[in-house]
Amino acid sequence: MVEQLELFLSFLAELQEAIKKNKSAFISRSALKDQAKNCCKSWLGKLSTQMRGDGFIDDQTLNTIDEKFEKLLDLAENNNRRNSYITLLSVLPKEIQKTVLVPLVKRTRITQNPLAATILSKIYSSISSDDEKKYFEEAARAAASECYKAATVMVWCATIDRLSKVVEKLGLNNFNKESKKLKARKTGHYKHFSKEFNLMQSNELQEVFDKDLITVLSAMVNLDLNELKAIIYLFDIRNHCAHPSSYIMDELAYINYINEVLKLVLANPKFQI
Repeated sequence: MVEQLELFLSFLAELQEAIKKNKSAFISRSALKDQAKNCCKSWLGKLSTQMRGDGFIDDQTLNTIDEKFEKLLDLAENNNRRNSYITLLSVLPKEIQKTVLVPLVKRTRITQNPLAATILSKIYSSISSDDEKKYFEEAARAAASECYKAATVMVWCATIDRLSKVVEKLGLNNFNKESKKLKARKTGHYKHFSKEFNLMQSNELQEVFDKDLITVLSAMVNLDLNELKAIIYLFDIRNHCAHPSSYIMDELAYINYINEVLKLVLANPKFQI
């Protein structure tokens, strides 16, 4: 994608130069208008579409650039002022370079890892809501800057968001009942659970500690205990990354973390919404 964008920017530069050389106050030559149309179609029909949904460039950024290319396309449909072209073409290359090309170049390091690329592709195909997508987009930007602890925290936000939505799907009343059952247990894995919830509306889930939510939900869906322990371990890693500690989260550790999130939560049949 980086090479495609660099090539596209060269086409825009050629168009800009050709427009500037035009002596008339209006652009009426068919060849120039067709050149402008081709640039617009390349962006709107190919480049912008390809970058949507990969989590690295947010849709709002692309929408803003799309609007400018739509204006440029409108200009090229008729004989319009040369200055109108120059105004748009003086802004577009800089905006694409700053908001799209530079972020993509920065993220190249992690996506060059074939394992990371495969995992990220599977994650984005497993995302079920705009909230999850936003969390992963922010995680991707942090990882691109090698801020892997910050990226891990954002990945956990997406994880607990998914689990909270599963609770909502199953019903707060059922969550409350399950917590009461677990509190009453005297043997087995849940015997030390000592909390009972009486949630009435979804926003109250935000006040439930992540570990408690995971524990009650695991019983609701009859989650394998090894999977439960693994998810709790992911939560522990999140805590190491979110608070001052000597814990090391490098590129490989981060790739392993997102793979575990994918396997244990996002792609887990018991946590689909």
